[in-house]
Amino acid sequence: MIEETTWMPSYEELMGLGWEMSTMMPTNQAEVWARILYHLAVVTPAEWAVRIMWVAETIRLQSPVRYDVERLRIPVSRAEAFGAGYTGSRLGIESVTLLACILYEIERALGSDHISILPVRWYRNGLRARAQMIQSQEVAGWND
Repeated sequence: MIEETTWMPSYEELMGLGWEMSTMMPTNQAEVWARILYHLAVVTPAEWAVRIMWVAETIRLQSPVRYDVERLRIPVSRAEAFGAGYTGSRLGIESVTLLACILYEIERALGSDHISILPVRWYRNGLRARAQMIQSQEVAGWND
């Protein structure tokens, strides 16, 4: 029987992810991610909470706009999360993959119906809408 093991990213990978999110994303989008991760850290198992809080803090401390931890406690609205997904980001493939894997593991730990996963779903809806918009523009270009 194969035992299931939980994958954990290293702190170096997490610091790199946080740095890239704070420098390659627009400031408001990076803040939305810091808040999403902060809220997930509050409810996830301890081994994940420490790691995603590390990313949220790296984003907060590397941001050109200074804000305190109290700002991270503000819940993420549907419009903010959807907008962050719809506008896209310029993260490298390693960071996108690392973030997707982290979110998958957290969603698996909490359950896909957990309320703290909602902003992640809203973000994914924004990504989906962006992809559909880009595809429809491409198809419309074929008819020209």
